[in-house]
Amino acid sequence: MQLDRPRCPNELCPSQVDGEQNIIIHARTKNGKIRYACKRCGKTFTYPRERKDGGGNFQQRYACWLRRNSYPVSEIAFTLGVSKRTVHRWLKKTPKTEAG
Repeated sequence: MQLDRPRCPNELCPSQVDGEQNIIIHARTKNGKIRYACKRCGKTFTYPRERKDGGGNFQQRYACWLRRNSYPVSEIAFTLGVSKRTVHRWLKKTPKTEAG
């Protein structure tokens, strides 16, 4: 059984041509995700790739939906297991058209 290993996302990287796996662990993000680096081209990335539009964060979108439906912030925080401050930060980050 072969593990699903990260590959360099740089299409111009020499490792894309020769198929060598020169990926090393580079660092961790503030959220605790592992950042990898390609030893051939120097590109750093997370795996699986994070979405730049923030669409992958279910809790944040759910908090916005709950708020649009008149749930109090304290109840949203309790339901999602986060602090009220986190919920306020999520609502502040979300565009007004999405947050309601």
